[in-house]
Amino acid sequence: MRKRTDQIRRTVLILPLVLSGVVLLFDGLAFAGPEMSPAQLAQRYADTYEKVVKEAEAGGGVPDIKGDPRLQAMAQELEMALRGKPEEFGRAVSDELEKRLMPLQRAATKLFEQKRMADEQRERDYLRNRDQRPLASMFSKDETVAERFDKAMKKLAERCAKTPPKPGTTDCDPLKLKPADPLATEEGRFAHSIKIPNLVPEDSGYKPGMTTKEYFEHLCKTEAGEFIFKTIEDVEGIYQMRPRVMATDYEMMHLYALEDPYNAYETLSENSYVNPQYAGAVKTKDITKRAYRLYKPDQNYKFLEKPIPASLQNPADGAKYLRYTRPNTDKLVFENGQYIYPGDQQPPMVEERVKDYKSRYGFTWRGITRPHDRELGIAGGEVIILDLQTNEVLAVRRGYAASSGKNKETVAGIWWLSAAKCPQAMPGIEPSFIHKVLKPSKAAN
Repeated sequence: MRKRTDQIRRTVLILPLVLSGVVLLFDGLAFAGPEMSPAQLAQRYADTYEKVVKEAEAGGGVPDIKGDPRLQAMAQELEMALRGKPEEFGRAVSDELEKRLMPLQRAATKLFEQKRMADEQRERDYLRNRDQRPLASMFSKDETVAERFDKAMKKLAERCAKTPPKPGTTDCDPLKLKPADPLATEEGRFAHSIKIPNLVPEDSGYKPGMTTKEYFEHLCKTEAGEFIFKTIEDVEGIYQMRPRVMATDYEMMHLYALEDPYNAYETLSENSYVNPQYAGAVKTKDITKRAYRLYKPDQNYKFLEKPIPASLQNPADGAKYLRYTRPNTDKLVFENGQYIYPGDQQPPMVEERVKDYKSRYGFTWRGITRPHDRELGIAGGEVIILDLQTNEVLAVRRGYAASSGKNKETVAGIWWLSAAKCPQAMPGIEPSFIHKVLKPSKAAN
């Protein structure tokens, strides 16, 4: 689904490359060719382009504008036809091309939007089916998730003891995993020491005999959600107090190895906060800039900071933190109220080692332990945003995940990525929540 969406997006973005490439071609050649009007030359190319698009659409595919051999041949033919012609003639052809190709770009953009909305709907349907309908059939009172997990791990231990693994194999590696220790690091100890305004109640609402489905739905109804107590405007930078580590597949299959399975895949890079790419269309009348990309300094932070693990600190420089700073926008093109840059020249993010952080606001995370939660295949997690000077908690996002423990594709039936979750948990939701609370400065530099 996402692969197809990406293909369509690439198709939409390639058309401006065709237009700007033609203009550059006109500017750099001494034109010559057969006696054809600019309109005729442009129409020949547009006819071929339209044919490629219609064939792809009829076959349920996506046109390969950049790599189709017919369009490549037409571009070469166009080059030969324009040699020896004056620059004004080439400009006229360029104008005719724009006139004929831009409607096709709009059609491709509309197609992309339709596919994007269809993909999003399928995603919502998938999440609804995963989070609701399967629960009744997946969870039962006959045997707890922990009991099934323990049985499976016992069988694995017996098998590995009887037939030791060969060198290079990982079949027995799950036995090496231990329950997560939330207090093993300084960052973890601090996260769990934070007192938030809406602490989970001591009484979780668990009743003996509850199924995973019943308990999970109760926690979703009474404890899960986004809780914003205060928002901050014009935030220049943020401190990622407890960077996440990408979970391994075996950790995703383990009932106890992850502290926060609910947010297990929220490991987006610094670029997501400081230097993301944007896919929106550039507004410009200069067709040489149709291939440019948008840069939105008012929608991302100027810098992000995070601690350097003690094992990677160097006494020589005394640095304890990494600071990632977005590029200076002075070198970008500002036009029609937007910053733009050539598509293949995104300004690089700057990384530096520093002794102290300068962020006023930060965010961290911690797992939640509720009575009988892992026993029933349930795990929770919180993202906490706070003022680093006053320790005031500005917002909390709390969610729960429930695994049936019956996944036949994993070692012991656990696969946290496909677990039911509330509220919805997908890559990128955590940064989106942080942006709601800590609103980036609108200043360009």
